[in-house]
Amino acid sequence: QDEKGNISFILCEWAQQLHQLHSSHHLILVARTPEQLDAELTASGYLGMVELPLPSAEDLSEALLEKSPCLPQNRATLIGRALSGLSYIHALKADLGASITELRAHKKEALSEQYSGLLEVLEPNYGLDVMVLPIELTQYLRHVLKSMAAGDYGEVPAGIVLMGPPGTGKSLLAQCLC
Repeated sequence: QDEKGNISFILCEWAQQLHQLHSSHHLILVARTPEQLDAELTASGYLGMVELPLPSAEDLSEALLEKSPCLPQNRATLIGRALSGLSYIHALKADLGASITELRAHKKEALSEQYSGLLEVLEPNYGLDVMVLPIELTQYLRHVLKSMAAGDYGEVPAGIVLMGPPGTGKSLLAQCLC
């Protein structure tokens, strides 16, 4: 038992004795990634894996409305968008009366806490509107950004390579895509 009162069970020894599993036993393991679980256990075929993605902006808006029914719909949508990328736990801790700047600060702090400082949240200074690009390229990049925002990752390329000589705006375009 730790200082917070949580009880931890060590499953390593149990996981090595897979023959103890019977149809009457049910176990739910919670992990951030499959790599955190014992390899023999995950390869055994006894477990089904379920991945739970982070909630979308719309999901967060609905959760906020359930938590605070008096919250106006448009405010819930605004907060949901500002806090997208956070877990329900971190998003629902936000002050619903806070400004967008304060909500972004809350998001930055929550992500820093969640990822132990390994992730840096950058606020873009520019948007695609400051770039002078061919129309086809602008349309393509807007489509990619909309697909990412909607969570339609099948439409999002695995990467985008920006090539060109120095001074052509590669870094500025990367910042605009943020």
